[in-house]
Amino acid sequence: MVKTKARLTEGPIFFRLFMFTLPIMLSGLLQVAYNMADSIVVGRFSGDDLALAATGSTASLVTLIVNILMGIATGVSVVIAQHFGAREHERVERATHTAMTFALISGICFAAVSILLSAPALELMGTKPELFDRALLYFRIICLGIPASTVYNFGSSVLRSVGDSRTPLYILFASGLVNVLFNLFFVIVCGMAVDGVAVATIISQYLSAAAVVAVLIIRRRESYGLKWKKLGIDIKLLARFLRFGVPTAISSSVFSVANVLITASANTLPTEALSARTIGGQVDNLVYVAMDAYTHSTMTFVAQNFGAGNLQRIKKTISKKLGLSRKLSQYEEAYIDKWVIDYAYPLDVIEIALKKTTSKTNPSFDYIDKIISDWHERKLSNQTEITEFLNEQKQKRKEFKQQTVNNITPIQKFTDNQTSQYDDLSKFYIN
Repeated sequence: MVKTKARLTEGPIFFRLFMFTLPIMLSGLLQVAYNMADSIVVGRFSGDDLALAATGSTASLVTLIVNILMGIATGVSVVIAQHFGAREHERVERATHTAMTFALISGICFAAVSILLSAPALELMGTKPELFDRALLYFRIICLGIPASTVYNFGSSVLRSVGDSRTPLYILFASGLVNVLFNLFFVIVCGMAVDGVAVATIISQYLSAAAVVAVLIIRRRESYGLKWKKLGIDIKLLARFLRFGVPTAISSSVFSVANVLITASANTLPTEALSARTIGGQVDNLVYVAMDAYTHSTMTFVAQNFGAGNLQRIKKTISKKLGLSRKLSQYEEAYIDKWVIDYAYPLDVIEIALKKTTSKTNPSFDYIDKIISDWHERKLSNQTEITEFLNEQKQKRKEFKQQTVNNITPIQKFTDNQTSQYDDLSKFYIN
């Protein structure tokens, strides 16, 4: 009998986490490899010298949309993993059906908006006139596959949240092969160009969506199985999805927006340079997806253990992050209890504080606690808010140093209260 789920609350942490992460990492690498195959086919066999540059000029927009939806899907994974870890099967069932219903609705909405805004977006990015029609056609066809891509990503998040990271890999492997075969068929046999690789892409996306739905239906006896009659949206669960997913989506989209701006700048370069950037960007994605896989697997791991109330495994994870070979002391464990239980901070927030102290030879939990407690007092509740706060403090330090260089006494520019705040922040935020 095939094992369809795995509890990440049992067994050695490193082995469990590694074996769970590996299929997710391979899935991401496969996706990048198939995208590279698209570029190779359209660049070498389409007979259109502008086709590769046209697809590349829209890549950052496509990535932006995908990252937003995948960020929200991360919220789905966290919530379901918590309930699965707590063995709350009824909530797992309601969360699964809410997730899949929302995936279909949001996917259709994103597709419609993306198609309507496609032409203005390409114009704002300064797409070259000779590439515009090809880029617009390619992007609009790709947008038709957004509903399928959303359903697949949400369905994969459901499976991964219960510890099954292999099934999404198998589905992606099969659909990717179909994508490559249809690329060759449409481009070489049918004589198509950008439209051929776009159609091949959405065919493979709808096949992968159908496959993940089929798997969930086959496993309908499981708490995370899909039953048509129970499709619907639970507002409270949806709010929890968005609570965890939106900050992740915003965080991911920041880099995507930066890539959109880079693409807009690259559009001023010759067409050959755009083609080169298309290939280079895909190679760069190989590194990104490997790191992203570890992030997603860690979130699912922590969520299952948090739901199971297994704080010991979370403590071991934090200990490994700090590079400690010894056992945590009682007062150090009390600190972690406060951060996770009292403050309800997820691991990604705690990791930000850990990075402030991992350069020290003897990490101080008192030091870390002062940082995290300061965030809690400021009512900073997630990674995005904390990152924005740290960036603001970095800018204040820069201005403060500039005033010192200009021989301007800080007291002349800051009130006593502001100076006190700066001195207080300098203890925690100066690298």
